[in-house]
Amino acid sequence: MNFLGTLMWQAPRLLIGIISGAPFVAQYQVGQKFPMTLGSVIERVTQPIFPATTERAAAGDSEGIRELLDTGTRSMLVFALPACLILWLEAPNLLAVWTGQSTAEAVTVFRLTSAAMLAEAVGASAHQVLWGADRATTALAIVLGMALVTLTLTPLLLARIGIAGAAWGFLAGLTFGACAFLVMACRVCQARPYSIMREGVRGLELPLVACLAVGVYTPMIIPAHGWAGVIASGVAPLIAFVSCLWLWGAREEERQFILELVRMPANVARRTATSSRRVAARVASIGMRTVSDELN
Repeated sequence: MNFLGTLMWQAPRLLIGIISGAPFVAQYQVGQKFPMTLGSVIERVTQPIFPATTERAAAGDSEGIRELLDTGTRSMLVFALPACLILWLEAPNLLAVWTGQSTAEAVTVFRLTSAAMLAEAVGASAHQVLWGADRATTALAIVLGMALVTLTLTPLLLARIGIAGAAWGFLAGLTFGACAFLVMACRVCQARPYSIMREGVRGLELPLVACLAVGVYTPMIIPAHGWAGVIASGVAPLIAFVSCLWLWGAREEERQFILELVRMPANVARRTATSSRRVAARVASIGMRTVSDELN
């Protein structure tokens, strides 16, 4: 599994190095840097689904597995849809501020990799469900299929359209995997892929429109000439998405999570103030003892 996963993720870079040369590998890696970080987060967040699925599979609880698949897919979509949309919009400005230049090829790689991470988010929970339900052979076959799709399309497209072709091949492989993982995981719990996806995106339409609108117009108001502008252009659409989600599309557990996020700065500030007062009191106590000892 580790070999197939490494092959899937690293093959485009190896093929670029062989076909186009090392400078193009560096350009490809720059375009993938930020979106791939998102993929690492998705993988870590979905890992608890594996033991939870194992527990329910041992008990023969297919309905419980379905709830895990539904909740996991929904959570990943709520997280990944706005994140990938913001990365897509911010690609030119982010690359320009980070590297000092923003080439068309790097922007295309950046955007296609962001789309690939969205596909990864769709299939990540289903992937864990398959492993937890003891469908290792199925999961391995899908990963092998993903690698074959990527290895087949990447050299063909790379020769025609450059490093953007490698990104297209990578996107195609992950899209195939996401669809296959979801379909096979739904078979485990007798669910329909359409139903899982419908529930996953329910209520997200208006928040995504708000995120898109704010993401498009914010750079017109706040020029993204530095990191401050880029951060503002990314945070503003995220706030718009979360606000609209709270008002119109959030599930109850999502509302609770949003509340925790809103309260987090105040809680951190309160704890910091309490710790500061304790430290100050401790320092004052030590100082008073020192003065008292000297006087005596």
